[in-house]
Amino acid sequence: MRAVIRFLVGLCLLALAACGGKGSRESFRDAGLSVYSSTIVQPGALAGNWQQAAGFQRPNNQNCGGGQVQFGAVDAAGRVPVALNLCLSGRSVSYRGLADVTGPGRLRLSGADPQGIGQEWWILWADIDMRTLAVGTPSGDFGFVLNRGGALPVDRLNAAREVLDFNGYDLTKLRVF
Repeated sequence: MRAVIRFLVGLCLLALAACGGKGSRESFRDAGLSVYSSTIVQPGALAGNWQQAAGFQRPNNQNCGGGQVQFGAVDAAGRVPVALNLCLSGRSVSYRGLADVTGPGRLRLSGADPQGIGQEWWILWADIDMRTLAVGTPSGDFGFVLNRGGALPVDRLNAAREVLDFNGYDLTKLRVF
């Protein structure tokens, strides 16, 4: 009988250990809710310099501040040059390359880690003058707010927060830089 109990305990421990890998990543959004990208954002309107005004972080992992993204002009193949250094989930992430437009308000960084920064970016919201963007992923592994033209006004921050909340993001983990 003890052998059976030891076997079952060992099996349970093995199952728990298997859950400790990739599958244990904490999402910043409720995956049970739908997520929507903005269909009005044209890739060419992204061109320019953007500052990261906010990002989702776990309470015990706040090791970086806001970063930046520079989008270039759309090339003949419909791809967007991107150079970035962002604070995602409390760590600094850099990328330099091209982004493929994968749908309305959606980008994927070519050659980037598909489990990390290379996940499809969904532009959840942009203000009418293209000064502020709320960006997320269907997985909820990261999300952030970009702004250009100076400090992010409270009204646009509140609008970005509302859209992130609507798309299932946990606003208690949103850090404003």
